Amino acid sequence: MADFCYFFVLYFLHKMKRSLILLGLSAAFLPAVAQKSSYEVSVFRNANAPVTQAKTGNAANMRTQEGRIIIPGWGINTANITVNDFFGPAITVPGSTLVQKAQYCFDNYLTSAGLNKNDWQLTRNEVTPRATFVEFQQTLNGQEVQFSRISFRFTNDGKLVRINLKSYGQDGITQTPVISAAAALEAAGSDLTDAVITSKTTGADWSWFPVPSANGYKLRPVWSYTIEAATKNDGPLKLTGFVDAISGDILYRTNEIKEGGDLTIKGTVYKNGTLNAATDEPLTDLAVTINGAIYYSDSAGYFNDPNLTLPAVATIPLQGKWSKVFDINNGSLTPTVNDTINAAGTQFVYPATGTSNSRLVNSYYHVNRVHDFMKGYYPTFTGMDIMLPTNVDLTSGTCNAFYNGNSINFYAAGGGCKSFAEIGDIIYHEYGHGISDKFYQAHSPNGSTIRNGALNEASSDIWAISITHNPILGQYCYTNQPNSYIRRYDQTPKVYPQDIQHEVHADGEIIAGAWWDVAVNTGSVDTMTKLFTDVYYDTPDGPNGTEGVVYHDVLISALMSDDDDNNLSNGTPHFTEIVKAFAKHGIYLLSDATITHQEIAHQPISTPVSVNASVSLTYQSWLQDVKLVYRVRGKAWDTLAMTNNGNMNFSAQIPGIDTGGKLIDYYIAVSDITGTTSAYAPTLFNPILAANTSPVTYSQSNIPYQFGIGLVAVDSNQFEGATTGWRIGNNTNDNTTRGIWVQAVPLASYTSAALGSLICQTGNDHTTGSGKCLITGNASSSSQSITTNAVLSGKTTVITPAFDLTGYQQPIIEYYRWYSNDRGSNPRKDQWQVQVRDTVNTLWKNVEYTYQSDYVWRRRIFSVSEFLTSTAHVQLQFTAYDAVNQNLTGNGQSVVEAGIDDFFIYDKVSTNPASVNNVAPAEKAKIYPNPADGVVNISLPANTKGSMGVYDITGKVIYELTLDGTNTNYHIGTSQLPAGQYLLVIKTDNHTIQTSKISVVH
Repeated sequence: MADFCYFFVLYFLHKMKRSLILLGLSAAFLPAVAQKSSYEVSVFRNANAPVTQAKTGNAANMRTQEGRIIIPGWGINTANITVNDFFGPAITVPGSTLVQKAQYCFDNYLTSAGLNKNDWQLTRNEVTPRATFVEFQQTLNGQEVQFSRISFRFTNDGKLVRINLKSYGQDGITQTPVISAAAALEAAGSDLTDAVITSKTTGADWSWFPVPSANGYKLRPVWSYTIEAATKNDGPLKLTGFVDAISGDILYRTNEIKEGGDLTIKGTVYKNGTLNAATDEPLTDLAVTINGAIYYSDSAGYFNDPNLTLPAVATIPLQGKWSKVFDINNGSLTPTVNDTINAAGTQFVYPATGTSNSRLVNSYYHVNRVHDFMKGYYPTFTGMDIMLPTNVDLTSGTCNAFYNGNSINFYAAGGGCKSFAEIGDIIYHEYGHGISDKFYQAHSPNGSTIRNGALNEASSDIWAISITHNPILGQYCYTNQPNSYIRRYDQTPKVYPQDIQHEVHADGEIIAGAWWDVAVNTGSVDTMTKLFTDVYYDTPDGPNGTEGVVYHDVLISALMSDDDDNNLSNGTPHFTEIVKAFAKHGIYLLSDATITHQEIAHQPISTPVSVNASVSLTYQSWLQDVKLVYRVRGKAWDTLAMTNNGNMNFSAQIPGIDTGGKLIDYYIAVSDITGTTSAYAPTLFNPILAANTSPVTYSQSNIPYQFGIGLVAVDSNQFEGATTGWRIGNNTNDNTTRGIWVQAVPLASYTSAALGSLICQTGNDHTTGSGKCLITGNASSSSQSITTNAVLSGKTTVITPAFDLTGYQQPIIEYYRWYSNDRGSNPRKDQWQVQVRDTVNTLWKNVEYTYQSDYVWRRRIFSVSEFLTSTAHVQLQFTAYDAVNQNLTGNGQSVVEAGIDDFFIYDKVSTNPASVNNVAPAEKAKIYPNPADGVVNISLPANTKGSMGVYDITGKVIYELTLDGTNTNYHIGTSQLPAGQYLLVIKTDNHTIQTSKISVVH
């Protein structure tokens, strides 16, 4: 584990803000924590977060290949087949061998999706206790495609039940390496300034690496590498990854160091944690040498030789079949003691003095305990049947333990932490890394170890929990703090993707928590462990940054392990318990559900509002319903069942609202057959998290869709021209050093522009798509790094003019915003904040305060009275933050970009215009023809001064002019306008407003 206790200490410091008060302790007693360096790199991060995408308008689709996969009796997939999972009731496919059956599947099921079986090489053909697996890896132009995989799962009687697909297309395969392997190796280690490199090598040949982009995946030639190094604060490193063979960029990097006569022999150990008294427990499989013969103790710590002549001297080193303990602080010696056997029934307690100590004995005991526990589930697996070096009391660091592929290692006590060699579940965790790595090497394609760091860490936690039956790991690891712990899974659940932090321990808590909740839901840790260990045979995996796909693979594998008739469509014995446990952590049965919806425009009063959405998902049999949930702002939510009109196109109708000025919030929810909501539109909207403040500011959730009823635009700024009175950047207390707000045509930024990768800053305004808006800085080129002109180390603000809203019936403010804070390190650590105030009062009130990115222009609309009691003089402030937190990696800073466009102030349309406008009917303009085709005529009363404008139902200005009182007749061409409803607004100098609806038909 890469610093097992580092994240515990940070988490513990946070938790102790409350617990110290209860304990009567002082935070001053907590020692300082060294900052952890970050070595992980992955271009996959946020490429698939969340797996469920709610698409709106021009949102980009993560799609490399278009195809239609139809398997009899299974789902029909017409969505993204780049990374997908297909399964259904067991079906018979032709072929005398399983490899021939897999080839049949290529020819009949996968060719339509653009997959050529000649590009795929057989890598696995294995019978396991639960299923048989035939797997292939892609090779293009003779070079391996990293992370590619097609896995066919068959029942043990030869029926097909699952096809797990990770294919990345062929975009880019005409390229060849430009830089040499040696140059790539230099690039790989160029940023390791705080490490002493002890060795570095590259792979024998280059390969293809899939780089995610907004339009799919692009293959790049890469060199693989391995760098071993030592650091002062972070322990040993074994970095493996890939360098782009054209640009020299590091595309991927991970740290492989995982943060890790007769005689009865016992040891005094902490069997169930250091909070409980030490007990004498059998030391199993321990080597005992008598007269040159080697004996091994059994599961009771007992051995017997009936022919042994007594007395006899037994030499007992602290080593056995599965562990050899080394005291690193004492010359790397293995403790060895002698005991004289004088009679039958002799008992011997291994001493904790002399060359031995309690940490050495404790580590030997727990290594053997976890080994024997694992063998109970994998009796034929021999990967960990080795004398594993167990190194204790390392002095090169503190508060840590790690597995390095060959040994498990524990630092001596210090830095405020006990020696982790005293804590059994930490030993199980480190040993668990060995299980995962060796098992995957034995069963996965090409013998690779488990590659997803979060899944690796989570799996190690579950090995520990499976033994202890305790959701709390590392209790009492912190010196003199009995309530301290490293991780626990019985509190507020961590949820995908909101809690993804790009740190393997933190991200692993999501899937580990799901497994613990399987134990809770089924009422049995042992039931959970059986499912957990069975899933290993499926070897679910993926690169760091693809946790959404990996975790969903684990869910399906868990259901298949639970299934008793090779047919998931009719459920499994623990179907609901498993599905709900994973859903609690954002891992949904319908994770591939995609909701496509165009946000509703503003609507006239007394008109029913039709809401349409299309849903794409593979397994329609698991779909329970699609619901439209809406409310009139300030009222309770109401739910409408959406009707499937065919081909998964759904609709519902919000009843007409007979009062102007009402605001409608709404979202769309897709539920699976357990009643669990699996997908929302908008993406990352969560109704529970959205309701955590009043008035609602959406601090932990995306905003819902929202529109107005009976609104008339009175004032606006679309930022194409003058911004008089707007204070754009460089305001008092602003302190960012770059990414300052500007008015400009936005220039897009990408995670890797040269590779056509994922967008960070928008390249289009909202008004026209090619005009200006307010944005947090432009780099000089889209090919520059996303950090070039992102907000840095502070905040930048936009402050509006003070608006005089005197005379408004109900002032309503609208703006569109773009926000990004999770494309780089420390995702979702910085907030987007919008505030409003009455200018007579200096107190700002939050309209928005969110940590959730949204890579489309989104409307936020609110009535001023929601936040202020006085609406006469109002001002807004928009703030993009990049806060500094020295307790987190990289000072806790995110890559932050934001945009503002199309700012409108509306008033409500009255149902009795005469009484509102104070204009007699005879004085109103005449509008004809209405409906209109090519032209609409407006005849004004004499001497009308003010302004006249035509707006579409979103409030966008179509036509605008000044009325000087000298002309009474105007003609507006409508032949080029799309058919639909428009509003004509006439405003006189004394603020009298006439609003009329115009219909355009062709």
